[in-house]
Amino acid sequence: NYEKVLKLGVKGYLEIMVGKEGDLHRAARIACEGLVDFASRVAQEAERLAAAEENTARAAELNE
Repeated sequence: NYEKVLKLGVKGYLEIMVGKEGDLHRAARIACEGLVDFASRVAQEAERLAAAEENTARAAELNE
């Protein structure tokens, strides 16, 4: 349910899925967990790039 994901955020939607049974709920949990993991890795890479960036404006963009 995209509207709920947008309203609650991925982590909020994931909290709703915890404890629910069925293939659809399991798939939703897997997708949300994957998205949270991916976003975390993207954020870590942006922080790494910002630390190495000589251009302060670009470093600030990466840290947003």
